[in-house]
Amino acid sequence: IVPDGAPDSPAVRLADAAWRACRTAIDKARAGMLLGDLGEIIQNEAGQSGYRIIAELCGHGVGRRTHEAPEVPNFHDKDNPGLLRIGLVIAIEPIISAGNGSIRHLDDGWTIATADGAWAAHYEETVIVWDHGLEVVTAAP
Repeated sequence: IVPDGAPDSPAVRLADAAWRACRTAIDKARAGMLLGDLGEIIQNEAGQSGYRIIAELCGHGVGRRTHEAPEVPNFHDKDNPGLLRIGLVIAIEPIISAGNGSIRHLDDGWTIATADGAWAAHYEETVIVWDHGLEVVTAAP
């Protein structure tokens, strides 16, 4: 995390909360866990810091293409039947907001912004699910 600002600035606190949500999910995840329950860990961690997840955006599977199934929610998605299976490669990526968590798409067809103008933060790690937990395989900066 390399935000611009003092260590106690709102931007730094928000970025740190996104990082903590990701790390907590990685630390608690186990093979056999439902993806929706993994999302609940992220949602709870963000909420404990006073932030909301952006539910429309999620993590994803990584395989022959970068973005593929399964969707990895950032909230307790009881309708997501996916399981963390041994050998599964996924991107866990909490995307959180200091506002109400709603988004809007800009006219360029690519950019997403918070609907209320609040700051948002995103942190992402690619992991492999093993029987002993998750292994982070994202390259260090």
